[in-house]
Amino acid sequence: MNALKTAFAAALLAGTSLAAAQPIVTLHPSNVGINPDPSTFYFMFNNSAKRIAINQTWTGNGPGVLSFSGLALGTYYEINISAFNSSGAAWSRMALELLDPAGNSNDTLDPGAQPAFVPVGFSTSNDGDGLSFAQGSSRPRFSYEFSKVLADELSDQRDFLDFYDGIVAPRQQAWLQFSVINTSAENTPFLLVQRPNAFSATVVPVPAALPLLASGLAIFGLIARRRKQAA
Repeated sequence: MNALKTAFAAALLAGTSLAAAQPIVTLHPSNVGINPDPSTFYFMFNNSAKRIAINQTWTGNGPGVLSFSGLALGTYYEINISAFNSSGAAWSRMALELLDPAGNSNDTLDPGAQPAFVPVGFSTSNDGDGLSFAQGSSRPRFSYEFSKVLADELSDQRDFLDFYDGIVAPRQQAWLQFSVINTSAENTPFLLVQRPNAFSATVVPVPAALPLLASGLAIFGLIARRRKQAA
């Protein structure tokens, strides 16, 4: 597996930009779980593939919160996350949820009470706000470590993915692949909240699409090589 990741990485380099390019991914002030050290938290963007690779090291068990800006409206972006578990606790699942800015015109569909992890100034994403995990596109949702995916995205309650059925022990790494799309300027910036070991019984199962193997291995190899160079 490592050899394949390294081999595909070279093919990706020509179209890859570092964090100075658009889109921009930063840690939101409400972030608790992800270490902000720039040697371990950074992102890379492949413009031709519209692929965002995010490297992150977790040193806490609270939510890891990312802020996204600069994405072109109406464009699908593939997100590849490399999450190194340095929290001291094993992960049995990883819950992901999209949040849009509060107070915009689409908030009338939001639930009245927001979950405790939603930071001030943001709200859960409803089905009509134009922000989603590429809902209805059949784009891959995949993890090497978690073999199953649950989704709750067809109601106005939230846009939610739960990767589960696996274990990421301390000092091990999780790879997650999924996509996002935003069609409204009111949703900028939006947040991605990641919660290890979080579970909600209201989710409904959806089949996990097979990964785009070449692109997934390419970006994961690039992240692995950059981590090795920084060591």
